[in-house]
Amino acid sequence: MPETSHVVITPTDTPRQVAVMIIAQWISSGAFPDRILDSLPAQKAVVSEMVLGAVKWRRELDWIVTRHVRVMPDAFIHACFITACYQLFHMDAEAAYAVVNDAVDMVKQQGYPPRMAGLVNASLRRIAGSRDKLRQEIARQSPGIRLSHPDILVSRWEERWGSVRTESLCRWNNERPELVIRLFTSRVELPAFIAQLRDAGIDAMPHPH
Repeated sequence: MPETSHVVITPTDTPRQVAVMIIAQWISSGAFPDRILDSLPAQKAVVSEMVLGAVKWRRELDWIVTRHVRVMPDAFIHACFITACYQLFHMDAEAAYAVVNDAVDMVKQQGYPPRMAGLVNASLRRIAGSRDKLRQEIARQSPGIRLSHPDILVSRWEERWGSVRTESLCRWNNERPELVIRLFTSRVELPAFIAQLRDAGIDAMPHPH
């Protein structure tokens, strides 16, 4: 099986390929994904969305995958699964076939035998075809699974603040962080800059501080 001890990124790698390689290294070695992301020369935003999203929702994604794959072959295949599932469940990927096909192609490019590509293809197609049913099943799971938080942390918060506040806290913790821009007002005035952002379709407001 291919080694996943380090990430080697080439200019021809797609964002999905880069994301899978980073997640595979994280799974196999525990390397912090954000440190690898900092070194990316291009397409950082797209890759970051997939990598950090898969890390954040790892527990829920693993719950989905393990319902279709009993034994996970290795870190790279595992990364292919959870990266694809993150796209299918959290990025509103309408072209599910493209997500599945890209995952299968990556497996083939890494030199795995045809049966492994067949496993990834068949499993992801079943997952993609049953997303609505899986979402309903996830909604019935424990907070740790459906909100992708460790049980020990959820239990500790519930003892301190109760289940309602704990669920709100977990949901807030899963939200994408807001982007804060420090503006050099000597070069551009704040109202003009905000107007430019809104003209570009970007919602922005002055920070209270």
